Amino acid sequence: MSFRLEETRRTGEITSGWGWLALLRAGLALAMAVYTIGYHPVAGHPAPAYVRPAALAIVVVLLGLAAAQLLPSLRASWPMAVAGVVTDTAAVFATLALYSFDPRRYLPALVVVVQAEAGVVLGLVGGFAAWVVTSAAYFLVEALSQSASGAPAHPVDVAIRIAVGLILAMGGGFLSGELSGERARRIAEREEELRLLREAEEKYRVLVEQIPVVTYIDAVDARSSTVYISPQVDEMVGYGPDAWTSDPHLWAKLLHPDDRDRVLEENDRTNETGEPFRVEYRLVSRDGREVWVRDEATLVRDGEGRPRFWQGVMYDITERKRAEEQVAFLAYHDKLTGLPNGVMFDRVLELGLARARRAGLSVAVLFMGLDN
Repeated sequence: MSFRLEETRRTGEITSGWGWLALLRAGLALAMAVYTIGYHPVAGHPAPAYVRPAALAIVVVLLGLAAAQLLPSLRASWPMAVAGVVTDTAAVFATLALYSFDPRRYLPALVVVVQAEAGVVLGLVGGFAAWVVTSAAYFLVEALSQSASGAPAHPVDVAIRIAVGLILAMGGGFLSGELSGERARRIAEREEELRLLREAEEKYRVLVEQIPVVTYIDAVDARSSTVYISPQVDEMVGYGPDAWTSDPHLWAKLLHPDDRDRVLEENDRTNETGEPFRVEYRLVSRDGREVWVRDEATLVRDGEGRPRFWQGVMYDITERKRAEEQVAFLAYHDKLTGLPNGVMFDRVLELGLARARRAGLSVAVLFMGLDN
């Protein structure tokens, strides 16, 4: 009854799961940066051969996760996105150092990459903030380098870098806004679907638990293992839903000894043919009562015609059976005394005369009235 709802809930948790991936992403990148700073701070001293391929592989994975955030359904939250932008940059710097390259030579390109990624991942405001921070950091590094070398930066170069950074940040921000809108729409649709499913599940549950019959779902196997059964079964035979779903043999155990073979044969036959299962039989309740039930089930198939499960209902027909037995008894017995009546006498007399004729015997009839 709630299988589809649970599946939809799990699907709706994809986005939160990416938060943990973003944490892993940040941890890997920071570990690489710490390793680089601690052991290889100077260009020209490459890391061991077994470290460099691993670092490169990690960077590829990290950048792949960053690219995946372009998908609306896979974007992380703001804190995780900020951590991703920062740590991706740290990972690239660390890898360059591990391969004995001087990261400062690639600083302009890295600044552009960070500004573009920030614009897409963090949105318009976040992208602009990232542009301001990275530009300030870049010009600070440039100023320190120029101070050491004595060569000032050309104003045209400065203007071009500012313009490129701003365009990338704002362009990425607008793209992020479009993606965020799409993501919000999908989340809203998913939440609406969940709400409708919850309402439908609640209505179905109330309906199933209020009607005076037992509804059930059985597996298509020789034991007819119970997958689901409504709570009314506890009142019927004294065994609740948990007992039915935990013991696949319970149904067969509760069958009345005089009915067991007949019912199990019909169960096997309908499992093979797929025909509806319609049988009246007795169950023995927990307190030893004989409970007459009418069991009707239909085989549910998938889109390709393969059997999936049996869906059925059980009615308690004990009172009806007692009434039928009472009517049958009164047809041949006196209502007051309980003794055989005239109808029964006629039937017994006919049977006796028939046996006598077949055997060639004589018959004497003695009739005594008890009314006087």
